[in-house]
Parts: sequence; C-alpha cells; structure tokens
Amino acid sequence: MLTAGQLGIRVREAMRPPPPAVPATAAWRDLAAVLVRAPAAEVVLVDASGILAGLIAGADLTRRLAGGTAPDTPLSSLAAKPAALARPDEPLAQAVGRLHRTGARRLLVVDRDVRPAGLLDLADALALLSHPLPDLVGRFVQDGSPTSLQAVKAAQRDLVDMLMAEGGSAPAIQAVLTEINNDLHRRIVEAELEEMAIAGWGAPPVGLTMIIMGSGGRGENYLGPDQDNGFILDDYDDARHNAIDPFFIELAERVTQTLDRVGFPLCRGNVMATNPVWRKTLTQWQRQVNAWLRTRNAITVRLCDIFFDFRPVQGDPARADALRDFVTERLKDNHPFLAAMYENTAGHAVAVDRLGRFVTEKEDLSHRGHINLKYMGTVPLVETVRLAALKAGVAATSTLDRLAGLYDKGEIDFDEFDALQAAFGQITLVLLQRQLADAKAGEAVSNFVDPNTLTRRQRGELTDALAAIRRYRDRVRGDFTAPL
Repeated sequence: MLTAGQLGIRVREAMRPPPPAVPATAAWRDLAAVLVRAPAAEVVLVDASGILAGLIAGADLTRRLAGGTAPDTPLSSLAAKPAALARPDEPLAQAVGRLHRTGARRLLVVDRDVRPAGLLDLADALALLSHPLPDLVGRFVQDGSPTSLQAVKAAQRDLVDMLMAEGGSAPAIQAVLTEINNDLHRRIVEAELEEMAIAGWGAPPVGLTMIIMGSGGRGENYLGPDQDNGFILDDYDDARHNAIDPFFIELAERVTQTLDRVGFPLCRGNVMATNPVWRKTLTQWQRQVNAWLRTRNAITVRLCDIFFDFRPVQGDPARADALRDFVTERLKDNHPFLAAMYENTAGHAVAVDRLGRFVTEKEDLSHRGHINLKYMGTVPLVETVRLAALKAGVAATSTLDRLAGLYDKGEIDFDEFDALQAAFGQITLVLLQRQLADAKAGEAVSNFVDPNTLTRRQRGELTDALAAIRRYRDRVRGDFTAPL
C-alpha cells in the first residue's frame, strides 16, 4: 500500500545529479570531449545563464557516438526539447505518474528558473516509494461482479481516507486515484480484446489507442468519476470502413458496459467510444478538430472543452502524441477560437465576491447556503488555465503542469503561480474531504460544501483560494475578449 508518507516524498529525495551540461552554442567536438571525461546517457544544453535549452538523450546520443557525427555539427541542431520535466519540490508520486503517462524512464529535473537540477530515474523513484504504483493499481482490478464492484468503490474510499488522515496532498491523491482508474481502463480494453479474439472477431484490423478525457485526462479524478473516453485508430482507406468499423463498435460497446459494471457510470453526454464522434482515425480526428475550430458554435466549443484534456491510457501513445502536437499547433495564438471558448465559460462565476464573501447556492433548496466547489471553484480555474495554456502552446493537460508551463513561458509570475497552485490544492482538499464524508455515509458523492461546517481557518484559506482564482480570471479576461 502506498502511504501518505510516501506521497509526501519529494522528487529531490530520489533524483540523481543532473546530466553533464554544455553550452548551447557548442559543437559536437566539444561534447565528445565532455563525454570522454564523464560518460553519460544524456547531455543537457544550457544558455549563457545556465537555463535549459535542449537535451540529447538515450539512443540518439549512442547512435551519434557510433555514427561519426561531423566535429563541427552544432549541438543545437541535435538537441530536442524534453517531453516532460519534473521539479525538485513536487511529490515524487506525481512525477512517477508523469513517467507512466509519457512512457519515459527518466525525467530531467529543473528548478523554478528552468536550470537543470537533477535527473529522476523511474527505478530509483519506485524503489524509494517501496510499493510500485502498478502493485497498488492491481488491488483495484476486479471481475466486474456486483461483489467486486462494491470492493472497488470501498477500496478507493478507504485509500483516500487513509491518505488524507496521514496528510497527503490533495493533488497527489488525485494523481494516484487517476492512475488507478486509467489503469483499470487499460486492463479492461485488453481483456475485452482477448474475449473478442476468443469469440471469433480476431485481432484489431488496424492499430488502436484509447484516450481518456475530462478529469481523467488531467490526472485530477475525485471519487466516482464517470466515463469520458474515445479511440484513435490508424488510418485506413475509406473503402474499408464497413469492414473495419464494426470491430471497434463491438469493442467500444463491450468496454463501456464493463466500465459501467466496475463503477464508471456511462457518460450522460455520450462522450464515449460508442459514439462515432469519439471514435476516429488520426486523420479523421485532425479533420474534425479543424471543423470544430472553423465552426466555433456553442456545441463544438463544449465538445472541445472536453476533448482538449485527452491523454492515452491503452495502445501506442504515439497516436495520441501526434494528435496532441496537432491540437497544440492549431490552438496556439488562435484568438478567434479561444475567444469563443472564453465566451462559453465567461458565465462560470467564482464562489467569492469582490468583498471576499462566499457566493452560495440559492435556487437548489436542498443545498441552499452551500457552495458548489466544483462549478464555482475548480471549474473556473481549470477552464481559465486550459485557455491560457492553449494560447501559449503549452501541451500539458493537468492543471498544475499547465501552470508550470505558463510560468516557464513567462505568462504568469512566481507569485501568481504559487497562489494558483495553492488555490488548486486547497479547493481539491475540501472537495475530497466532502466526497469522502459522503461515501462513508453511504450517500452519493457531492460537490456542495456548507461553509458553516468549516473552521475559521479553513474558511479563511478557502476565501483566499477562491479570491486568487477570481483575480486571475479578471486579469486574463482581456487576453480572450479584446479584438486583435
């Protein structure tokens, strides 16, 4: 069992020294001299201030060492931007989740000024955590029977209860819940593919990657998430569609029904691979995104709001990576569409007014006087950070990773970065506590919190968190509403 104490371990406790650093202006001959003195699996390029400029890693470095690269070749032409980074003070479990999502074995660790600070190896991280995440995830794989369904729900509730009692941070707990849930999706897809082969369907006619959207795509699951999933398929000739699509219709039906039995309710908005909108080849996905960007009506904007948080959970992640690169490029500085997305979210108020007073529910009599912390807390923050990240070309999907990306690009200063990180952590903590109390009482989990049940300190922290979100939304409003 992964304990809250283990969740409290920071990256700095597991990281190795950083790889050798060479100036970004150096040539291959300079790097070769460095490697003779200190052989390494990767090398980082830094600018004159020591800030990360690129990375030459793994097989590419080995290939170039063996391939006789010309001595005067600029290193800047050989380096790549790291797919993911870690920070010394972030929870180690959160960084492990990022390694799992990207399929990488190592993460470069950088400080807040993006200077190389260390190297995190997956084996080192799992050894320090003592109980690798896959072992934890395995406890939640059940056979789909009613008894197992109850066991899955009880296990997740008890896990959150233990971690919160030991002081685990809410975002780290969310990351663990998400890894458990997404691994369940992966195992169910693979089990259903085996069942279909036994039933005479054979192997998939083309390659498949399953993606998760919404909170699962952001790594921000609470208790009891529903389904938001889709398929990315390898391209095939349109003439073969009637021969190929039935296989994936059958797979989608089997997977979504099994997920429903295991405890992920069917999506009421039909955001599932059973819907052809969410089951497409890579090229079809690209065409659909282009159509959404051209149309910009309320329906397509809402679809994009769900879709833009996708990440792969089963199959070759390269298909999802290619789609992510396409989306990032098409949305960067796309003012007309981002303005349409902002307009769709502009009415989502934050649950504190300009005088610092809570804005509570008035229409729903059963929750009058309570705060809907999802729709008036995390949603306004998640939406605004998503928009800012898309505008800046930040490819990350989690809210905290997007904030880090915005800080790295200079879109927010450190004070705002720190305040918004703290706000996200505070609101998710209160929401998890509320949902845990509901689950223990045998009730449906809720997003409503009665501020009168909080201590004075908790009310003050929640007020500060909501006020930080309100200030951020007010500050960036002009970025999405002002005409170009």
